[in-house]
Amino acid sequence: MLSGQLALKQILQLQVTKDDIGSILEYCMVGGMGQSPLGGDVMLEKMMVGCFVRIVVSVEDNGEKKKVGKLLRIKGIKAGTEAYLVGSQVTAKVLELDADGKVTTVKMTSLSNGMVTQKELDEWLEGFRNTLPPDPSELDQKWAEIKLLKEKRTKRDAYFNPVP
Repeated sequence: MLSGQLALKQILQLQVTKDDIGSILEYCMVGGMGQSPLGGDVMLEKMMVGCFVRIVVSVEDNGEKKKVGKLLRIKGIKAGTEAYLVGSQVTAKVLELDADGKVTTVKMTSLSNGMVTQKELDEWLEGFRNTLPPDPSELDQKWAEIKLLKEKRTKRDAYFNPVP
């Protein structure tokens, strides 16, 4: 089964929750990152594209509406039309999410704080009819990339803001 190849642990390592978004925005856009050669927007994309989110959607089941969690992967980040508050950060950016082969755009505040479940992962994997799901090594590589970006940021901050 595909879920044995792609572990829930890997998805959870790369899951971005609603509470995470404000910190990530601050991490990438504040403290000089926005003026760095890499740039805050580029850093934000490098950190988030390829990560996973969980949103809650309404579905009809036997004539009854119920809310269920859905696993989606961040495909891109683009400028939205209106500014809104995410944590303590104001942004107009929106997330482009891969939803069963179609791209859907949502505000960052649309994300769930709930953690992805095994059932949601299994349902997501079932959606790969004509393509293959990400290889587990691709997710490991993404996790290593995020850790490296954080390490570079920490070293840069220590260089430009030495502790007396």
